[in-house]
Amino acid sequence: AIKRQLGQFPAPYGKNLYLFLDMASNSMVELRKMIQKALYLHQKFSHQIYVRVVNPQDIAMLTEIKQHDSNEVNVLIDYSAHDVEPTLILKDIQLYNVGLVIVNDKTFAKKLYRKMLFKSQIPVLKLSGKPIEGLEESIVPISDNAEVNSALEKLSTAVFDISSQLDLKLTVFDFVDEDEKRHSSIIEHFDNLSDIFAKRFHIVRSAHNPVRVLKKRENFLQCIPFTEEILPRRWRAFFSTDLQKLYFKLDEYHQIFIPTKV
Repeated sequence: AIKRQLGQFPAPYGKNLYLFLDMASNSMVELRKMIQKALYLHQKFSHQIYVRVVNPQDIAMLTEIKQHDSNEVNVLIDYSAHDVEPTLILKDIQLYNVGLVIVNDKTFAKKLYRKMLFKSQIPVLKLSGKPIEGLEESIVPISDNAEVNSALEKLSTAVFDISSQLDLKLTVFDFVDEDEKRHSSIIEHFDNLSDIFAKRFHIVRSAHNPVRVLKKRENFLQCIPFTEEILPRRWRAFFSTDLQKLYFKLDEYHQIFIPTKV
C-alpha cells in the first residue's frame, strides 16, 4: 500500500498546488521569481496549480500574471480593498482541493498566517530566494525531541515521495546526542522505506551545531514536521536548541512543512 503512494504527492493531503501572491508585500522581481518556481513545481508534480493574487496594485504586473492563465494554471484575483483575511486561503484550499500551499518567507513569518496554514493540515512549501530548479538534495534532520522524531516517522513516506518526484538526493542528518538508541530507530525506519521505494538515502552524522552545519551547504530542501512548535513567535525560540523551532535561522533555504495528520 505504501509503495502505491509513490508518485502521488501531494495526495493524500489533496490534489492541486496553490501559490499565494501578495502584491503589496513583494516587488515585481520577487513575484516573478515565485511564479517561476511554482510553475517549475507544477511541471514536476503534474497537477493543476491555482495562483491566488491579493492586494493587486501594479496593472502591468497583474496583466503579466494573468497571461499564465491556462487549462492547467488558474489565476484567481481578489480585488478587495481591505487587508485580506488569511481565511481566504482556507476557503480556497477547500474549494480547489489543494494538497500543497506555496508561500514565501514574508507570508510564513506572519504568525496569523502560520496558525491558519497549520489549521489547514496541508503541506506548506516556503520558498527562499535560492533557485529551485537546481535543487539536488532534500534534508531531514533528526531531533533531540522525541515527539519531533515520532512526527518524522509519520511524514517519512511523503519525504520519500517528494524526493523521488523532484529527483533529489535524500539525506538524513544525525546530530549526535546521548540517546543514540532513539536515533537508530528512525534510521532503521528510513532504511525500511528505502527498500520499499527502491530509493537510497544517505546519513550524515555530526556533533557540531546543526544550524552552522547546514548553512555550509549550498542549496537544499529542508523537510520539517508541521507541528504546533512552529507557531510561536520567533523570539521565543532563540534560546532553544531544537532545530525545528529554529527553522527560521535557515530561511535562506527552501523548506517544506508537512503535517503529521491526514
